[in-house]
Amino acid sequence: MEKYKNLLSIIIPTKNRYSTLLPVLDSIIDNLSNEYEYEVIIQDNSDDNKPCLDYLIKRNASQLKYFYNQVSIPIADNTELAIDNSNGKYLIFIGDDDFICPDILEITNLLDERSINCLIYSPGYYWWESVVFKKENYYHRSANLWLPDVSPILEFTKLDPEFELDKTLAKGAMAYDMLPRFYHGIVLRSEIEKLKSKCGRYIVGSCPDIDFAVSLAINIKEYYHLNYPVSIFGASKNSGGGWTALKKHFGEVEKLPFLRPEIKDSWNPLIPRIWSEKTIYPQTTSEVLKGYHVRKELNLLALYAAMLVYEPWLEPKIARYVIKNCRYNPLKYFKFTFELFKKLVGFVVVKVKYKFKMLPFNVFANVKHQEVIIVLKNNFKINI
Repeated sequence: MEKYKNLLSIIIPTKNRYSTLLPVLDSIIDNLSNEYEYEVIIQDNSDDNKPCLDYLIKRNASQLKYFYNQVSIPIADNTELAIDNSNGKYLIFIGDDDFICPDILEITNLLDERSINCLIYSPGYYWWESVVFKKENYYHRSANLWLPDVSPILEFTKLDPEFELDKTLAKGAMAYDMLPRFYHGIVLRSEIEKLKSKCGRYIVGSCPDIDFAVSLAINIKEYYHLNYPVSIFGASKNSGGGWTALKKHFGEVEKLPFLRPEIKDSWNPLIPRIWSEKTIYPQTTSEVLKGYHVRKELNLLALYAAMLVYEPWLEPKIARYVIKNCRYNPLKYFKFTFELFKKLVGFVVVKVKYKFKMLPFNVFANVKHQEVIIVLKNNFKINI
């Protein structure tokens, strides 16, 4: 395995969320095979780390590598420290309330055998018991586990990064869609190190997950998609997913300690100056394009239309951004009208899919966090 001690490093930056982190660590250690070498990098920036130290002593697992920084730093900086402290040939970055499937090492070994540098996949989603929804439905309830409705036969599909990046930019970059991922994606270490060699740091933008997606799309030659939930996105009470459930996933840019200070000063003037589900990804994308000197157009008209449809209370003066963006090209007003129409139609379609249970997921209700991997094992039986 060349100079690497481990086949895989699982990167987990964390801060003040031991109620989910420690069960996640248990889930990884209890379910991953010892056939392949792996490590779990816990990059801790919590205010008081004694509970985690007590846990590590009690657990006594050699795969757990713990690093602590008591000085409060942005999440991007904490993530970069985790990468530098890792030693895997392949890396995956997850949150401290996310889950890893028991087959991840076998899948990573398959990537190594096939010389695949980057893999994305069809993930699962889990709402922790602590999550409170402002409005519940069949899909949105605490302790719900969503597993993708996909073929039980493993299928690797080759993807073109530039093509996928252009599609994402055309839609306003409010989601990473089918872009290559490091957050809930498996990436060869050399591809991650390539980013730092070009820009001086791994993360150049505000939000690490979309930052890596856009950065990899710019720098990687090819990657693959796998129809299997290699990991599961978790949403707990104090995470971004938990804030989304309560419709509180927003805030003033100047008052968010997890953003780098310099990012606040260089906010794109064409993007509403507020941190929200709709703005943070386009903002980060614009930072990454600038950082890598890539001259591609980000369709901000799609962002304005989405905010009008989904977040109208956050920016009641969205019209001024539309005018600022369109003032030198009146034809853009027609484009904005079309984008607004698409968002309205999309809004209705999503409502219909929720109402008639049409999302491409199998939903398992009342799943305790200790049971997530058990349910996954019982419903995904594959031969690797």
